[in-house]
Amino acid sequence: MKANKVKFFAVLFALVFLMGIAGCGKLSCPFSDKRDVPAVNVRGEGMVEIVPDEAIARFGVTSDEKTLSKAYLENTKNMNAVIEAVKRKGIDEKDIMTSSYRVIPVYPRDDSGRTVPGKPASYRVSQSLSVKIRQMEDTGTVIDEVISAGVNTFEGIQFVSSLSDEMEIEARVKAAENAKEKAASLAEALGFRLGRILSVSESSQGMPPVARMAAQDVSMLRTAPQIEPGTLEVVATCDVTYEIIQ
Repeated sequence: MKANKVKFFAVLFALVFLMGIAGCGKLSCPFSDKRDVPAVNVRGEGMVEIVPDEAIARFGVTSDEKTLSKAYLENTKNMNAVIEAVKRKGIDEKDIMTSSYRVIPVYPRDDSGRTVPGKPASYRVSQSLSVKIRQMEDTGTVIDEVISAGVNTFEGIQFVSSLSDEMEIEARVKAAENAKEKAASLAEALGFRLGRILSVSESSQGMPPVARMAAQDVSMLRTAPQIEPGTLEVVATCDVTYEIIQ
């Protein structure tokens, strides 16, 4: 009888133990030695400003003709003239990229504006370039030159810096230093000491200014436009969690 009781309690203990393991999660398991620690989280911010030294201009040529072959030939001729004009301004081939090429059939419309199915009334061929201008002072004259060569659509100009990587690093360092200062101020004001760093996360974002010209205004330009690049800003944040020591 005594042996049977011992066996019964042994089985019961094993079942309870196994049920306990099956029901415990990563954070709530009664057998876990993980303990919460008091902590404080701070967010540091850092910003760097710089005058851009490069421009990326995006423009193109759109041709509308009754036949596809004529639209294709007209567009090719005009775009080749534009590319040659860009090269004459000293732009290297590696800084000239075809960003899009589209062929669109244009269908007639009825009096209500709805598309009439059937044969296209004409064809539209459009081609766009993205050109990096490394000498900022040449931006206006490049625009003037390509418009004279046949550009009739202009998507805009984006100003960038050749030092963007260095700017991001500097902004991150400033954000980390700002987070450290905030944590130290809180510790002093609330009367606790900072312990080890429990977690760190960061992010950065550039905000380049963009100058835009509407496509319908391109034909109205008669002189080289004056381009004002303004300044570039890179903003970084750094979230740091410190252990609190009482």
